[in-house]
Amino acid sequence: MESATAPLPAVDFETLLDRVHELGRDVIAPAAQAVDASARFPSEAFGALKSEELLSAYVTPEFGGMGLSMT
Repeated sequence: MESATAPLPAVDFETLLDRVHELGRDVIAPAAQAVDASARFPSEAFGALKSEELLSAYVTPEFGGMGLSMT
């Protein structure tokens, strides 16, 4: 049975890593103190990661992710 999703383009890891660092600096870090102080869900972080399609980075390509590993 063939996959219903098209294969993803190759991931340029250095560019991806630069973008993750930008999100951390510009979106996630500025909200961190408020998130911790009010013990709330970090919606800013998840919204930014979702907009860049990074929530599925570790999901295998056969399920629509990038297939990245922890290493």
